[in-house]
Amino acid sequence: MTERQPVDVLLEFELPTISGSDVLAELNDHPELAGTPAIVLTHSDEADVVATCYELHANAHVQKPGDPDEFADVVRSLENFWLQFIWLPDAGEDETDRR
Repeated sequence: MTERQPVDVLLEFELPTISGSDVLAELNDHPELAGTPAIVLTHSDEADVVATCYELHANAHVQKPGDPDEFADVVRSLENFWLQFIWLPDAGEDETDRR
């Protein structure tokens, strides 16, 4: 059996034990994960945080709303966009099994 790779990574940038930038760097350091789309969620809208995310090849920086209902809407929108509308390069898997 072959090991499945993630279709995408939804990353909280402000983690308690490791920084989101460290996680992005780790993704980039592993060739088998380097092409995996990374979507960063954070409360920050600081220019340096946004720039760091994109410098480390994040595919999107999304500012988390404080309201739980708005946050749920954001997550649903991300799911719709990344899992229903985006086609990623073939990684050798069957098209019906790419998600």
